[in-house]
Amino acid sequence: MSRYQSLSSKKPLERHMLSFQWKWFSVKDVFNDFLIVTVYSFANNNELWSKDWFTKEREKDFDRIMNKYKSHWLDKLFASMLIDLMKIMGEEAYSDYLWEFYTYFVTGWENGQYFTPTHICKFMAQVVWVTEWESICDPTCWSGRTLLAACEIKKWLIVTWIDIDRRCAYMSIINLFLYSITWTVYHWDALRMEMFECWRFSMNNWMPVLFQEEITKEKVVEVKEKIDNTHTQNALFSM
Repeated sequence: MSRYQSLSSKKPLERHMLSFQWKWFSVKDVFNDFLIVTVYSFANNNELWSKDWFTKEREKDFDRIMNKYKSHWLDKLFASMLIDLMKIMGEEAYSDYLWEFYTYFVTGWENGQYFTPTHICKFMAQVVWVTEWESICDPTCWSGRTLLAACEIKKWLIVTWIDIDRRCAYMSIINLFLYSITWTVYHWDALRMEMFECWRFSMNNWMPVLFQEEITKEKVVEVKEKIDNTHTQNALFSM
């Protein structure tokens, strides 16, 4: 499929995303900014925001992104794009439209990244034995599609998602937040043991809460131990 070919049923979101091109914004940059703005919006609108070390830092970055588009009257499109995404996810349970758009319109001409197809993810989730409330980890989570497939089969899982690509980590955050799955997402380089961001989701009085945690040496050691101690068969392999 050409990167310019429509994804058919997802046309409203595509149209909004691709409309930025008429104002000389690249699809890649718009997609990146959409991910950041969405995650920041989730995090800055919960009851725990005052305990978050990074709130002011996120607000500055949020304003910087939105100001870039305001002069072209495009800043309000981000809200429309999020509404379209939520409609898609509501119609197709555990779908991963972010992966579809990312694959067809971004990575095909950038890093050559092509994620595991949905039917393969579901197959892996079926052959890997996972019980409910078990902790599972994906050290190369991409958009989180393998663990989404696992959560579709077993509803109550505690998942840890890790990726070196910030966009992939943020796609995972959005997917998990909108599906209200208990999780932690780390943006980090597992080979160099360098952590960049840590995001955690929980339910507070049945309300979804997203917050960013401070990175410490203890946190890095904790994550390494989590990976090492996770059952090998439950590290759902992104191939």
